[in-house]
Amino acid sequence: YAFYESYKQAHLDLINDQRAFYARLAAYNAELNASGGFWTDALRKEHEDLSALATELNQRKNLIGPFYYPLGIVAKVNVYW
Repeated sequence: YAFYESYKQAHLDLINDQRAFYARLAAYNAELNASGGFWTDALRKEHEDLSALATELNQRKNLIGPFYYPLGIVAKVNVYW
């Protein structure tokens, strides 16, 4: 069970990091649109940082694998012969 708890926490940490990434990406896109599509040094640096972060998040997602939340407790089982 300890493995499951650490696995679940890793999955939740990944979700929180992904949300932070998408918030940064939205801010980056808004700033890029405000600049008329011209890259400043700050925008270029943010683009590089976001690209590196996206790669890291994808690697973590592949390492963790799929996560399935339990559907509940089985109350009744019908067995047919």
